Parts: sequence; structure tokens; C-alpha cells
Amino acid sequence: MQSTSKILSNDDLLEASKKILKPEIFDFISGGSGSEWSVKNNLDIFHQIQIVPRVLQKSGTIDTSVSLPGKNLSFPVIIAPCAFHKLVCEDGELATAKAAAKCNTILTLSTMSSCSMEDVASVSNNDKWFQLYLFKDQRITEDLVRRAEIAGYEALVVTVDLPAMGMRLRDIRNQFSLPKHIEAVNLKKFHLSDISEKSEGSKVKEHTDQQFDANIGWDTIDWLRSITSLPIFLKGILNVEDAIESLNHDIQGIIISNHGGRQIDGVVSPIEVLPEIAKMVNNKVPLIVDGGIRCGEDIFKAIALGANAVMIGRPVLWALSVGGESELESLLTRLQKELILAMRLAGCNSLQIVRDRGFSLLAGEKITNMKWKEMMMKMENNHVSENIKITPSARFFLKPI
Repeated sequence: MQSTSKILSNDDLLEASKKILKPEIFDFISGGSGSEWSVKNNLDIFHQIQIVPRVLQKSGTIDTSVSLPGKNLSFPVIIAPCAFHKLVCEDGELATAKAAAKCNTILTLSTMSSCSMEDVASVSNNDKWFQLYLFKDQRITEDLVRRAEIAGYEALVVTVDLPAMGMRLRDIRNQFSLPKHIEAVNLKKFHLSDISEKSEGSKVKEHTDQQFDANIGWDTIDWLRSITSLPIFLKGILNVEDAIESLNHDIQGIIISNHGGRQIDGVVSPIEVLPEIAKMVNNKVPLIVDGGIRCGEDIFKAIALGANAVMIGRPVLWALSVGGESELESLLTRLQKELILAMRLAGCNSLQIVRDRGFSLLAGEKITNMKWKEMMMKMENNHVSENIKITPSARFFLKPI
């Protein structure tokens, strides 16, 4: 992959996109829920984690490849599901699929895409996943699953953190709705594709809250498994109890995500809960993390904390807005180059080595707290003398200064 882009960093990309896009479209992509504290925290948390390099590790050859169910990727970056790519690029998701294929990574196509799943499948033979929302009318959900199977999508990414859309104040203030020429085309069959009518708030939120099922449960996942043999990844897991429970429902992967800070304001960052979930899942299924991934160093940190791969969302749309397919290809190329450099400078010549060394490659207050929590878990799991019992009061007095 060769890049001719003049964009050298995520900050460059963000500023270039902001100059190009209409303010209400930039807000739709970049905004979050409430005060947007969660959006900021997703980014800030990475700055609170520092890399502790190893030296003299023979890092001349770097292997960034990763294996996921049914797919080997050249590097651990997957395109997250994002709605309505035509808002930022005339070719929409078709351009995204072509760039993903050139970079040998996976496009996760949103239910709310502006190009049909069939059209996207027709422009690329590369692996694609289909992101699935769960509708009140199960006929819609089942129809989408059948179409994804026929079109050749290799997995379903089931979003489980959206029983209702978060309070995205930028969209409400902008009274955001889609332009007339852009639709949620996968829903056209059910006369639900037009989201252009103006409302007093966000038309997208109004549409979502009317159509998506707020009453989904683990039995919904069991029902979904009963109607398809496609691998199922659950997207939106943050609580370790949910991660553990998911293993009882024949799923093939977990995507640790807070929806980019677009659902609950004040929610925990995915990277903060990743180590505990990784510990409890114990390699039974792959873990993918998203939220705040902006550079190769961020990817390195996520892998060291237990992820198998990461997803990126907003930067994909920013890249498409700046230069379409070619700029997205440049973004993916840059991220791989940054990851290779971070691995080489940190003395790790494969992602497996990064995962195996884990916490020893990282520092910072957040990491100290994570290490402390892991130590306490080990002690409580009989890794200490049977005569020692760790009580809540002991936790207080043993807390590091």
C-alpha cells in the first residue's frame, strides 16, 4: 500500500474534513451524547497510557497480521459500521468497500448504509461483515439476515447497546435529517428508508426510537442464532458480566464499544474495561475494541491490553470527505505504518508478542490501577495462602499510594 496523501496525522485529517463538510454533517459524524464527555474520554484515556519499550529485541521484521474467525488480516484494523457514507462522499459505501479491499481489511456495513448491501457486495470480493440492528418487527431483522447471507457477508455484527438512541444534542439543535437524495436503502422494501422529513429535533433519533426494539434480551440472540449459521459478533459490550454471559449464547466474537460516546454520556471507555474482559473471556472468542483509536500507538496499546483487533469509525468518514476512496486507503496505510513503527520502537516483532507482554509494555496511573486490580483478582482466586482472605477493608488499606 503506497500513499500520496499530504495528510500526516489524525489532527490533519480532522481539520481538513471540518473545512469541507457542512457544519450539520460534521456534527452528525463527530458529535456524541449529552456534554460529549464520553467522546473526549475515549481519546483522553489513550493519552494516560504510556508505552514502555523493550530494546535489543531483533525487531528488523515486523508482523502485523492477525487471525479472526475465517479471515487472516494483514493488520488488526477493521472498518466499524457507520451510517450514510454518501453524506461525505458521492460514492458512499462503494468507495469504502474498494479501499478496504485494497488494504486487505474488513468493511462492516451498517444496516443504515446509503448504498444497498447487494451493491456494496458487488464491487468487492474482499471479506465484509454486516452490522445488524434488531427491529421491533422481526420480519425486517430476518429479511436483512437473509439478504446478507445471499450477498456473501461473512459475519453479523449485532449492535446491542441501542435500545434507544442517545441524546445527541448537536443533531437535536441542528434539527438534523438526511438530504432527500440519501436514504437508508436497505430498508426501502419496508418503506422505512426516507429520513429526510424535518422534525423538531433529530429525525434520525425519531426514526431509530420508532423502529428499533428496546425489549431485546439474550433470548433475542438465541433467536438470531436459530435463523442463521453466520458467525455472530456482539457489539456494545462494556460490562464483564455481559461478556461472560455472551459465551453461553454461541457467539463468535465480542466488540467492546461505547458506540463512540454517542449513547450514554459519562459511560466508561472501552479501553478501561478491556483488560478485565480479556481476563475473563480467556481467549474463548476474539475481542475487538473501538472508541478513540486514532493512531498506530493507540492500536499498540489496545493489543497490549488484550484486544485481537480494533475498529475505527469517525476517521473513515473524515477520510472519505477529504478524498474519497484514495484518502481512505491512505488512512489505512498510515495506520499500518504507524503500528509497525510503534512495534519496532517498542521491541515487539509480532502482535502475539505485544499481547503476551501485555501490561509490562505499558505505564501510567490507569495502568497501575489495572495492574493492582489484576493482582487482587489473582489473590482472591487462591493464588495466596489459604490462611489469607482479602476483605473489602483490606482492599482499602492495601491500595497503592
